[in-house]
Amino acid sequence: MSQTLWYERGPLPYCAHRHFPETKLADLRRQRAESIEKSSQVVIQDRQGNKGGLSHLPWDSRLLQISAGRIDFLPDQDPAELIPQLLKEAEKEGINHLSIRAEASQISLIQALEKQGFIVVDALVTFGRTTSHHVTESAHSFTIRFAEPRDKEVISELGGRAFRVDRFHNDPEIAPSKADEIYREWSRNSVEGRAADAVVIAEDSRRLLGFVTCRLITDTLEPLGSPVGVIPLVATDEQHRRAGVARAMTLRAINWFHEQGAEICEVGTQLANIPACRLYESCGFRIVSSNVSLRHFRQ
Repeated sequence: MSQTLWYERGPLPYCAHRHFPETKLADLRRQRAESIEKSSQVVIQDRQGNKGGLSHLPWDSRLLQISAGRIDFLPDQDPAELIPQLLKEAEKEGINHLSIRAEASQISLIQALEKQGFIVVDALVTFGRTTSHHVTESAHSFTIRFAEPRDKEVISELGGRAFRVDRFHNDPEIAPSKADEIYREWSRNSVEGRAADAVVIAEDSRRLLGFVTCRLITDTLEPLGSPVGVIPLVATDEQHRRAGVARAMTLRAINWFHEQGAEICEVGTQLANIPACRLYESCGFRIVSSNVSLRHFRQ
């Protein structure tokens, strides 16, 4: 009997959209798993042949001033032997802050991680919808447009103060100022095209009201026939929340994904962010997945 590979028990990518054939999604899952395993800097194997991998996170390490790494993959069945081995490998690599994201349904994996000292720092829910047709954008009193290089610093400034409930700010080992800097540079990199393909902004005559970053996932082109749109960041100035700003920007982002040939798009938010969940549902999104972020810290 052939051994079940580490990724085969997990859900198929984008399966909740019910938009693509399962055979195509299985091909995409295999391609992604092979790519992850190949790019992992450390890959180990236990006595049963189960594999796990981890990598350094240079960008996180520089901004957080902590040696950070990530567990790239781990089987959700019988992970107990691999987790201590990965922690030893992380120590050899000089990694102090080790993170992992698990599907919320992987209860046995999450519990095994907690037994080894990992703590939960975030719970995420992902929403998805079709982008196969143009959506009607609502009328508003402010301007919606795409960011230009001249907008970089004002977008970065808003990014540094707009996010407060996330895996960086929830982590007791990360100073709030360092967590702010993560989002400040992430936002700046988005405008520069390094972390996003487009940035939608809302503004009035006096100031920036908010922004939405848009990214195209292109490894889906061959197996699925189209890119997949992702909204990594949604930020609204605190004084202009619940005024239709985020909704207007999100609808413009959906139309941009449609124009780029994407058939679906996704956006994630914290499970505790009920206003954001309601916003995405009002824009036609539905829940497609949920995840838990955990991290281990070695003094």
